[in-house]
Amino acid sequence: MSRPRRSGAHPSGSAKDTLTLRLRTLVYDGSSALPSFPEAVDAARAELGFTHTIGVLFVRIDCMGVARELFTWEDIASMYAKLTAAARALIGVHLRKVDLPADLGLAEEGFAVLLSRPRDQEALTAADVFGVAARYEREIWRVLRETLPLELSRRVMVHVGGGLVRRPTGGETVVEAVIAGLGDAYEDAITKQDAHLRRLATGVRSAVECGRLDVAYQPVAALGDGRVVGFQVGLASAAEAPLCAEDALFDVARRAGIGGSAYRTYHRRAVVGAEGALRGDEWLLIRVGASDLISSAVVEMTQLFAERAGAEATGLSPANIAFLVDVTDVMSSISSSVLGFRSAADMGFKLGIDVLTGGPLPLDYIRGLGPDIIRIGGRIVQGLAEDPDLFEVASLLVRFAHRHGFFALGADCETSPQLGCMRSIGMDYIQGPLIAPYADLPEHSIARLV
Repeated sequence: MSRPRRSGAHPSGSAKDTLTLRLRTLVYDGSSALPSFPEAVDAARAELGFTHTIGVLFVRIDCMGVARELFTWEDIASMYAKLTAAARALIGVHLRKVDLPADLGLAEEGFAVLLSRPRDQEALTAADVFGVAARYEREIWRVLRETLPLELSRRVMVHVGGGLVRRPTGGETVVEAVIAGLGDAYEDAITKQDAHLRRLATGVRSAVECGRLDVAYQPVAALGDGRVVGFQVGLASAAEAPLCAEDALFDVARRAGIGGSAYRTYHRRAVVGAEGALRGDEWLLIRVGASDLISSAVVEMTQLFAERAGAEATGLSPANIAFLVDVTDVMSSISSSVLGFRSAADMGFKLGIDVLTGGPLPLDYIRGLGPDIIRIGGRIVQGLAEDPDLFEVASLLVRFAHRHGFFALGADCETSPQLGCMRSIGMDYIQGPLIAPYADLPEHSIARLV
């Protein structure tokens, strides 16, 4: 399913111009079960026969980090009844959704809502519409918090823009009037989103520059004998940064152009904090959010090892580090992934690929990259014990890993049924709150794997 497209992806002209150009070439896919754009135009035509203006809202839901994989537009569709009920309570307006067809890529942008007042009341003004937009945004946040898991709702941004559809004058058509109003609402939503991202980026930049990205460690255990084999590194909840969700913070850092410096600070903290705590061949599983950063991370980590060895610290080596890259990053930049993986392997680093959803799996790419670990978590593990399809996806990935000499790590394990499923399909390693929580230092005490 399409996901919200990131801000800034406008090749030319303003956001409004880009949207209106696509709407003017609209070809509607009649298979959609939601109210269509032509139907919304018909509704606007009927309303504008009685009033001079109606309102339009444009709702952008921007997902950060793993939310891009875990939070889908199916989730939005399932929540739309609640969103509609919330909107109807706002200043007594009538509501009609505008379905923006996926064949123009508009479903990636968000969805729109037409607003009108009962005919015995005055027409909506711009101030009315902006007020509704602010209140509807708060209502959407409330619905998301009530519907989504906490860790997922923290990775979602919602921005609602407002505009007016005015009764056509001169040679203007109703279609053109609706398009113009939608363009205004869309541009307002984009402006709000960009401003919010700038505020987040300022906080992230400050945290990076001041070295306040504190880390935490969660044990990874062998499912067979229960011994600790390594530690997943995560962002500590006490880290002085505007986003405590690790992947969301680095998503914002990349958008702000400071991804490299954010990862350098994070990796240094991870290594220094683990010195003297790892035993033998235990390893740290450290995320690199974009595959094209692997090569630079290898160089920087090697330099850090040399620096720490010179300081007579209890240093680590490349064999103690496993870089983790999300499978969607691999798919989007396979060329740089191949070069980065080869460079890291040549230097003796371990490599992992993170798989969080049961969507299309680039098994050929994964096989060609030759990782040491396939980490299976997210939505796959959440539904492992209830969804037979996700169970089959996990089984396939484990068999694929073993066939090619990779280890399979089951992550995000929260329940005993999930643990039982992982054991039944032959998972090698296990990690998650059921086994052990994150801690400020690498701790070797874990729950018994029974």
